[in-house]
Amino acid sequence: MSLRSLLTGLLLLALVLTSAPLDASPAPAVEHLAEVEAPRVTGAVESTAGSDAAIFGATGSANGRKIVASTSKRYVNPGAKVRITAKITGFPTRPSVRLQERRSGKWVTVKTLKRSSERVFRATVKRKASGAIRFRVIASASDASGKKTTTRSKTLTIRVRTVSTIQIAKTTEGAPVGRTFIEGRVRPIRHGVRVMLQRREGSSWAKVKTAEPDARGRFSFTVWAGPEREVYRVVRAAQKTATRPVSNRVSIRGTAPSVCTQPLAGTADARASLHERLDASADEPVVIVAAGSSTTFGSGATTVQSRWLNRFAAALSADYDLSGGPALPVLRQPERGWADPRETAGIHVVNAAKSASSSEDYLFSEPPSRMTDVIELEPDIVMHVVGAMDYRLNRDPAGEYIDGLRASIEYIDAHMAGNEPIHVLVHPHQRMRPEVTAWPWSAYRKAMTQVSAEDPERRIQVDVSGWFRNAGITGPDPWGLLAADRVHPSDAGHAALDGTVRRALDLDPAC
Repeated sequence: MSLRSLLTGLLLLALVLTSAPLDASPAPAVEHLAEVEAPRVTGAVESTAGSDAAIFGATGSANGRKIVASTSKRYVNPGAKVRITAKITGFPTRPSVRLQERRSGKWVTVKTLKRSSERVFRATVKRKASGAIRFRVIASASDASGKKTTTRSKTLTIRVRTVSTIQIAKTTEGAPVGRTFIEGRVRPIRHGVRVMLQRREGSSWAKVKTAEPDARGRFSFTVWAGPEREVYRVVRAAQKTATRPVSNRVSIRGTAPSVCTQPLAGTADARASLHERLDASADEPVVIVAAGSSTTFGSGATTVQSRWLNRFAAALSADYDLSGGPALPVLRQPERGWADPRETAGIHVVNAAKSASSSEDYLFSEPPSRMTDVIELEPDIVMHVVGAMDYRLNRDPAGEYIDGLRASIEYIDAHMAGNEPIHVLVHPHQRMRPEVTAWPWSAYRKAMTQVSAEDPERRIQVDVSGWFRNAGITGPDPWGLLAADRVHPSDAGHAALDGTVRRALDLDPAC
């Protein structure tokens, strides 16, 4: 073959090789993956429920390369750290792993994830601005031919809670006697979500009560102020989209209730008549008989001297007994057998109370000598402290109670005609032991008021129930006026009962 023939054959071969179709599409480039979102994987839909402790993840995969991304929390407080973890598989070489955040419609790289194991990468983020924040993880690596491939995870959403605030203040303006208002406002408003008042007890906080703010987020609590300094705050439970707010603290210390706030009882003429009889104790015996139930008997007091009637007797002796002798002790039926106390000048007080007695039997008891012996003492003043057992036994205040009280007073007056005593009708504090009663305690006060009004010149009603109520016995009893049984007065309660009765009768010089 000549050289010319060889060259002609090679030229023909070249023409055949270049005659392939010109519109054939080239093979797709791997780099195109960086421009499209990774396809959705079945079962990789982002969860929208569960607690903050759950792991919320998103998966992206392409051509065998896979990213499983997750967050340690879905709802976080402003500034709290969130850990983002990415598990990456299918890359021929170690990839570069970055975290991107969606900002103003664009994805912006904010961090590079650090490798914690062969296929796991982690990063920590925190954000202060409230609202939804979206992240994704992208991984890039070059294959053996040097081509760069990129895979993306699906979007992770973290929601930063709105900051809630509570501000409180204390005031006594417009508050009931002995109480303090704690007022405040919570923001943002969450309708139907209550706020809680807490009191500091040692190193912890105890629940006091709750309230639902109004449409403007305002609320108010009423607390009793006692002798000890107490610290309060208000909180609201954390919501998914709002933080748990804790208010500032306020401290409250009360002022001891004064017996001088007890209103005067009866008419001025009736009180003047009582004072005249007491003034006579300088020259002659003056006898006071106190009849009633367990409170007058002395229950709740730790010592004899702590009982309200003994305090009452000692105070009157100090103020009115001008005979020069020592204060006379309070006499009891068992101690003296109802011996006639009219032996010397001065104020003689006889305790004729009977525990667990009502208006039916506090004087008309078996044997019937109790009423008889009281009349034989020819008392100048008779005190009737009765009603608590009627209240407990559900005795009709407008029927059985008023009839029994009226009958006792009228019986004494009938048998002491011409020398009738002054009757002091005392409506004591309400017993606070939980009991089912048919009538309110105020109904017995109204019945006693009616009996007293039937002879206003010689009957004086002393209502101390309001004073004790204002001092907090219907609440937490901050001044410890009740004994542990929540029925009888404590030593402090006995002192208050003595003071309020003397103040009501205008017998307390300090007021």
